[in-house]
Amino acid sequence: MPITNASPENILRYLHAAGTGTKEAMKSATSPRGILEWFVNFFTCGGVRRSNERCFREVIGKLTTSLLYVNKDAFFDGNKIFLEDVNGCTICLSCGAASENTDPMVIIEVSKNGKTVMDKVDSERFWNVCRMLKLMSKHNIQQPDSLITEDGFLNLRGVNLAYKDFQGEDLSEIDASDADFRETNLSNVNLVGAILCCA
Repeated sequence: MPITNASPENILRYLHAAGTGTKEAMKSATSPRGILEWFVNFFTCGGVRRSNERCFREVIGKLTTSLLYVNKDAFFDGNKIFLEDVNGCTICLSCGAASENTDPMVIIEVSKNGKTVMDKVDSERFWNVCRMLKLMSKHNIQQPDSLITEDGFLNLRGVNLAYKDFQGEDLSEIDASDADFRETNLSNVNLVGAILCCA
């Protein structure tokens, strides 16, 4: 459970600060603490986006590019993901060690001018968001809603997946209810735990 208070007021403040917010809201949203809270909300909720689309695309573009060089096993074995110059901040994503009773947590550190703030998010949920970003990038998938469903599945509900070549992809734990798979290549695809009703 993240420490960050993901109240509707906080989320709304970060979504609106860049375009229409007050000077105080803008400063808060672009501070290391504000950016940290945005990342925690993004990986916890699967997307707190859209109002500041340019910033969202920039951050997600940097994260998706970084994911080309780090796979899940390498990340959980200690490789870190760095995102440079996110509103003047450096973001470091790393996997903490698991304990007897808990799964590992992903540590998000945001640094600027020698000051660092950090928080943690669930590692499986984090990696599911990363998987979804990679799928969207690789297969040019447009997802207008949250990247992760309320139940933690990759959200492909109602998405147009027609004519895609998913051969050999890991599509486990996706919710593709009402998605269009017309003429889609699904050979050797991992669909373990996938929801495909009415697809």
